[in-house]
Amino acid sequence: MRAGGAAPIAGARHEILQEADRYREQLLAAFSSFIPGSDAA
Repeated sequence: MRAGGAAPIAGARHEILQEADRYREQLLAAFSSFIPGSDAA
């Protein structure tokens, strides 16, 4: 990927969207900050 990368989330397993909130929230925060034009920075 030209504009992508890996962001390991310690303790999370394969299906991140089905993980406990503490893991899923980390994914969603990283995703939101990646999206151009989002308010998260």
